[in-house]
Amino acid sequence: MDHLSRWITLARKRTSEIRALRKKTKNKSLDDGGLSEALVGVEGILQDIPHILVGQAALTCKAYARSLLNFESHIVAQRAQKGADTDKDLQVYYENLHECYAHLDEPDGMEGISTRIISPSVLHQIREHESTGRWTSAQSCWEVKLQQKPDDPVNHVGLLRCLRNLGHYDSMRTHIVGLLHSRGDEVDWERLLAPFNVEASLFVGDWDSVEDALDVPDLEGPEASFGRVLCAIRNGDRDQVERAFFDAREQLGGPVVAAGRESYRRVYDSIVHLHILD
Repeated sequence: MDHLSRWITLARKRTSEIRALRKKTKNKSLDDGGLSEALVGVEGILQDIPHILVGQAALTCKAYARSLLNFESHIVAQRAQKGADTDKDLQVYYENLHECYAHLDEPDGMEGISTRIISPSVLHQIREHESTGRWTSAQSCWEVKLQQKPDDPVNHVGLLRCLRNLGHYDSMRTHIVGLLHSRGDEVDWERLLAPFNVEASLFVGDWDSVEDALDVPDLEGPEASFGRVLCAIRNGDRDQVERAFFDAREQLGGPVVAAGRESYRRVYDSIVHLHILD
């Protein structure tokens, strides 16, 4: 759709140039080669795509701003066409907006849409608390989720994220050690917990734990990159330091190169990590 939208922009510019040239030269036989007809056809195709479909696809692709725009357009259309004037008829769409606002870091929008949700679940409460920075309340909600599903890794990651934002690194390490002890040698759990283990160990200065966490196979992410760089600096090997910086820049800068200039919001975290590295 992005490529088609850009083609439409260029086609409109080209047809305008042809019309201006035709008017200037008074040459009525000057033709655009069927570009006008193609332009109408492509615009019609894009307009026929339902907003709800685009919104769901954008949400899956983590293009939250576009998803929010299309879900809002769909809600407006639902109200106009079907007379859906009660919040009960639009709950499923409000939930989508709730998720978009959470990822876009829009606390005002989150507060507003939360008032429209009739029966907020624990997950809704978690999104709202995290979006507005109420990490202690979010931690309590994640602990409730853990009581319901103690084997779900998502719940453990959510709790660790809260502890990290609260600066409770000792509690993070205690929770991670307990999980690794109970899960044995499950590589998936080690890989999932390793970034949090690296960050917490760096903050408390436990370099042995940092190196152990970095030994997890195929470990990637900003925490691993920072950990390898700091370990190399601590070892004092110049070649190792240069190699660690090169690998870190290559990994952290990959999403920026892939996204291009038009997706700054989507690669903002990567840009911040590069600034931290430098």
